[in-house]
Amino acid sequence: VHVLCTLATAGPEPATADPAVVVLGVRADFTGSCLDLPELAAACTDGLFVLPPMSVAELRESITRPAELAGLTLEPGLVQLLLRDAGLREEPAAVAATAPAAGPGDTPSGALPLVSHPLMATWQRR
Repeated sequence: VHVLCTLATAGPEPATADPAVVVLGVRADFTGSCLDLPELAAACTDGLFVLPPMSVAELRESITRPAELAGLTLEPGLVQLLLRDAGLREEPAAVAATAPAAGPGDTPSGALPLVSHPLMATWQRR
């Protein structure tokens, strides 16, 4: 936190220096804590870019795509288990074909951390 506060309050660099960009990712439930720090309040509101919750399809891809890129095969049923444990339900293919397309905002905003933590633990135990 001290490093972030220092970066947020640092003055402009000399014109000859390469500019630095700091990207801070904060879950919505922690934004209030950042706003409580005067040094971070302006940085957390100026240029704020809010990402909507991922759709179930995007969450599924966030699980499967990195494994594919690493040449790994996921255990059958792992993706469904992770999504179910995060409180999400995938529609069967027959139902999904007739249902309206799911998109961002169709999942709770806290679903990604619920999926990422068990994925990290699984990766560390591989």
